[in-house]
Amino acid sequence: MFGQWLLLLGACVGPWPEVRLSGTIDQDLTLEADRAWLIDGVVFVEDATLTIEPGTTLRGTSSSALVITRSGRIEARGTATEPIVFTSDQPTGARAAGDWGGLVLLGRGVVHEGTGAAEGIDESDARGTYGGQDDQHSCGALQYVRVEFAGFFLDRDSDLNGLTLAGCGSGTIVDFVQTHATLDDGVEVVGGTVDIRHLLVSYPNGQGLDWSEGWRGNVQYLIIQHGEPSGSAVEGENNDDELDEMPRSAPTIYNATLLGVNDDGSASRGIILRAGTAGMVRNSIISGFGLESIDIRDRETTRAIESGELEVSHTLLAEIGPRGDGYFDAEDDVETDDDDFDESAWFFDPKAMNASTSAGVFPNAMVVLQPDGKQDLTPSDDAFTPAGEGLVANTPAARTPEDRFWDESANYVGAVRPGADAAWWTGWTEFPAN
Repeated sequence: MFGQWLLLLGACVGPWPEVRLSGTIDQDLTLEADRAWLIDGVVFVEDATLTIEPGTTLRGTSSSALVITRSGRIEARGTATEPIVFTSDQPTGARAAGDWGGLVLLGRGVVHEGTGAAEGIDESDARGTYGGQDDQHSCGALQYVRVEFAGFFLDRDSDLNGLTLAGCGSGTIVDFVQTHATLDDGVEVVGGTVDIRHLLVSYPNGQGLDWSEGWRGNVQYLIIQHGEPSGSAVEGENNDDELDEMPRSAPTIYNATLLGVNDDGSASRGIILRAGTAGMVRNSIISGFGLESIDIRDRETTRAIESGELEVSHTLLAEIGPRGDGYFDAEDDVETDDDDFDESAWFFDPKAMNASTSAGVFPNAMVVLQPDGKQDLTPSDDAFTPAGEGLVANTPAARTPEDRFWDESANYVGAVRPGADAAWWTGWTEFPAN
């Protein structure tokens, strides 16, 4: 029923009346940039296309979320100069992670158990269903989109993220997207085959990128600034209940830069791979994590390594652990969760073409604490760009796959070409502290 979104004449932002979105949008709707849009409660797009003009800002109230159902579609195509912004309805200076729910896209791609129910939506409500048999299904398009201060916890066992992609197929476009200051994960991918390019996740309180339930998509150009003293930038799993469930999670990731803040007492990790996941990570940099770079868990995950289904190669580790060279936890006599798999021997096998250094390679990518106690989270334009000479520039890179998705010119490690004058993430991203 299209009438569940309504105009609030009594509320104005600038010269335009505020438009409150609530309930279900079941007819095609375009959100114009010259209006102020408010997401009130959980809003579903069903049997309709929601089109959002470049430069539009949508603000979410407490406990709100925007859910694109399997029968719906979103067309949010911003530009580098006019990005589309999803943010908190709290005033600037009072915003915080978890102020609102986030953006949820539900598709008809293949997932474990056939279908699933999105977290935070009653299992009896069909609008929260994801999954199916169409790995080419399109949930729509997100281009030059920012999602800020999202990811509230609904209860002890369920939460929302900045961006959730559940069952989205390869017809979905996710390109030039930032999530910032989320209470839980920046981006969670559940099954399907959605591909992602140019993703920047800044200061999540959970993982930067989390996957499960048989995701088999591609990722190129990924930056995660983790910033938390614990947790991990990436956590990949197949299935917690049936670790060898098919289809097995197996994303392919090229040109990632994963950054942590290696402070005293930090227990953070770059990547956790668990619960039987497969996949490939190549041409990447993992830097600044306090505990270790990569943690392999569960025997089913190590079997994926042994079979060649899980690989990390042509990747540089930098400044890991208290002394900068603690790349992996030592294997000892105590019981482990990976059947005593030697991660260090695996990673540094000469055939993998991996490298390491105790030196920092991103000196400008850290949080700056101002004299007044407020954090300036905005990085310098070269924060994620390594020097054009030296270790990073000389680390060997694998050849990028030949496919229309991939940028085959990215013959380097990390998400930004070493020594580049301009980077793909500058201009349309923002890093507000509150």
